[in-house]
Parts: sequence; structure tokens; C-alpha cells
Amino acid sequence: MQIEGNKTVKKAFSKFLDIKNDLQCLIGFVNNLCGMIKSNRY
Repeated sequence: MQIEGNKTVKKAFSKFLDIKNDLQCLIGFVNNLCGMIKSNRY
């Protein structure tokens, strides 16, 4: 029983890490985009 619960937690955790990585990529992309827009403006 304990091992099964552990597997579920690990799956959820890896899913969370995937989402976190995607978010970081998205934030980095948005930051780059904002930087390009600002440098073009000035």
C-alpha cells in the first residue's frame, strides 16, 4: 500500500516538474519578447 502511494506521489511530482519547466520556458520567452520590443522602441 505504501509503495503504491509513493508511486502516485512520484508521478504527480514529475508532472509538476514538467509543468514548472514549461512555465519557466514561457516566462523566459515572454521576457525575451519584452526585451526585444523595448530595445526596438528606444
